Amino acid sequence: MQKLRCFLLFVFALFLGVNLNAQTKKSPADILYEDMLSSTAKIVVFDSVVTKKSDFLKHIIIGSESGYLSTYDDFWGTKGHEDSYVFVNEFGNKAFFSDKDKEGQYHLYQADYLDGKWTNITAITDFDEDFTDMNCPFLMPDGITLYFSALGEDNLGGYDLYVTTYDSESSSFNSPENLGLPYNSKSNDYFCVIDEFNSLGYLVTDRRLSGDSLCVYMFVPTLSHQTYADQDLSQAQLKDLANLSSIKDTWFDLREVSEAKNRLNKIIADKAKQENEGFFFVVNDDIIYTKLEDFKIEANMSRFSQLLSLREDLKDSSQRLEDMRYKYYTGTSDVKKQLKSQITTLENEVEKQFQYLNTLEKEIRNTENLFLQNQ
Repeated sequence: MQKLRCFLLFVFALFLGVNLNAQTKKSPADILYEDMLSSTAKIVVFDSVVTKKSDFLKHIIIGSESGYLSTYDDFWGTKGHEDSYVFVNEFGNKAFFSDKDKEGQYHLYQADYLDGKWTNITAITDFDEDFTDMNCPFLMPDGITLYFSALGEDNLGGYDLYVTTYDSESSSFNSPENLGLPYNSKSNDYFCVIDEFNSLGYLVTDRRLSGDSLCVYMFVPTLSHQTYADQDLSQAQLKDLANLSSIKDTWFDLREVSEAKNRLNKIIADKAKQENEGFFFVVNDDIIYTKLEDFKIEANMSRFSQLLSLREDLKDSSQRLEDMRYKYYTGTSDVKKQLKSQITTLENEVEKQFQYLNTLEKEIRNTENLFLQNQ
C-alpha cells in the first residue's frame, strides 16, 4: 500500500509539472518581444491621432523633398485595391507600390515614369520567401533605403515593419531587418514614414484599437539607434515605452516636443502658402492645372477658391488644436478639466473640415474630367 501511494504521488507530481510547463511555455512571438525589449528605440512621440483606415494618409504630412503617398486606386484610377498603397519619390520618376496576386497575397512592385507614362513595372522578389504579404512601401530620399510592412513567421504579431537597402552591385535588395520596438507591436504595424529634411516621422498602427481605426503616431526620428540603457527604468516602465502606452512617457525634453510641433505646423503653413501663390491641381494622369483659368467649368473656379480658403481655415483650426493640446499636457489638473471638452469639440470640427475638403476636391476633379471626356 505504501508503494502504491508513493507511485500515485509521483504520477500526480509528474502530471502537475507537465501542466505547469504547458501553461508557462512562451510563444515564439513572446520570446522575440523579450529579446527586443532591451533594445527598444528611444524616440520622442510628440503627437498622435486616431482616424479611420480610409483617412490615415491625410495625417501624414511631409515635405515635397520626401515624395508623397497615395492609395493604389487613387494613383492608378482603379477600384477594388482598398488596402494597397503607392509611394512616389521627390522627382516623380520612381514609384513603389503593393498589389495582390491571384492567391490574394500582397507583393511589392516598382515602376519608372518615362515618356509620360509609368513603365518598367517589376516585382520585388528578393525576399518573397521570407514573407507571405508585403505592403506599405516608403523609400527614403537616398534612393536605397526602403521601409515596408510584412507578414511572416518571425513577426511579433500581425504586420511588422521592416527596413532594407538596395545594393546597386547585385541589383537587389539586402535582407530586411525588423525595426523592433516601439515601431512594432503584437498588433498590425503598417507604415513607417520619415521626413528627414524636417526631422519628422510617422508610425501607423492599429495597436489597442478595433474595427477600421488606425493610430498615426508622430515622432522625432534619430540619426542613430538610441536605447534606454543609460536610464534607471523598471521592467514595467520599459514595457510601457516599448508599447507606446502613453506618448507623454517619451517626453523627456518638452522643448524637443514643442520644436517638433512647430516644424510640423511650418510644413502645413508652407503648403498653404504655396497653394495660394501658385498651385498644382492634378486633374488626371496627363493634366495638371496651375492657374484658375485652366478650369474648364466656370463654377469650379469659385469652388477651387473656396477650397483654398477652407484649407486656410483648417490650418488655423489645426494650429488652435495643437496649442490647446500643448496647454493640456503641460497644464494643471484644473486646466485639463477646462480644456478636455474644448479639445474634443475642436477635434470633431477639424475632422469634419477634412472630410468636406476631400469631398469638395473630388467633386472638382470629377466634374472637370467628365467635361474633358465629352469634348
